[in-house]
Amino acid sequence: MTLDERLDRLERDLERARRRFRWSAIVTGVAVVALAAWLLAGPKGYAATEKMRGTLEEVRTRRLVIEDEAGKDRVWMVVTKDGPALDLRDEAGTVRAAMTVTNDEPGLGLFDEAGTVRAWMDVTKDGPWLALSDEGGTVRARMDVTNDGPGLALRDEAGRNRAGMVVTKDGPALGLYDAAGKVRAAMGVTNDEPMLALFDAAGEVRAGIEVAKDGAGLALYDEAGKGRARMNVTKDGAGLQLADGTGTDRLALGASATETPAGKTIRLPESTITLFGPDGKVVWQVPRD
Repeated sequence: MTLDERLDRLERDLERARRRFRWSAIVTGVAVVALAAWLLAGPKGYAATEKMRGTLEEVRTRRLVIEDEAGKDRVWMVVTKDGPALDLRDEAGTVRAAMTVTNDEPGLGLFDEAGTVRAWMDVTKDGPWLALSDEGGTVRARMDVTNDGPGLALRDEAGRNRAGMVVTKDGPALGLYDAAGKVRAAMGVTNDEPMLALFDAAGEVRAGIEVAKDGAGLALYDEAGKGRARMNVTKDGAGLQLADGTGTDRLALGASATETPAGKTIRLPESTITLFGPDGKVVWQVPRD
């Protein structure tokens, strides 16, 4: 699963969590109305309460509202067709914490004094995830752990992805995005070999650098994605290759290794300059092999 796919899935999970909380709030509102009606029932209701005084070993109910000494609702508990829900409220009656279990998936939300969700944590069948939002309710940071490994995404004030990091079985990877959501820089370590790639506004890779077991290399690409310049340093020495618009090498400078039609490998020193024709054949070389 790619980094972009994981970000999209996290967005869907967060929206589902928000819908879950709104549903539990509606149902608990109905619970308060039912409780008020019971209290207004008069002496019969109070008589039933008197009978309940003492120690109870078990209490069974579908809805429960707990109030403070001032008569303000502070705890709401309800069981809906989707599962149980618990809301904790401050003195102003604003929900500050909510916990639910929906479709066997537990969730926990924390809210600020304005009632805006600022943190939501959920455990789904794919794994746990955590989302952190700003005061406007826009998700700014998300983290998850799936079978592919852990991931982290950071967003700007408009909710656009600007940075993402994952760790998979192949190694860690980091992506940086522009305001349009296009990846502009990517860095990773695969099979213990680090690499860095830079992209243009169209999403085409324009520069890449890699350190492999046999040496280090840098490649530059044109707007069509064709490799036009390569520089590398290996155990054989340093070399530079320049290519035309078709990707065909036209100049090679420095150390390189070529293979003759007979299958013999020839290693050329750093002082070698080779020019190629459009067909890739050597047209001039100093010193000659």
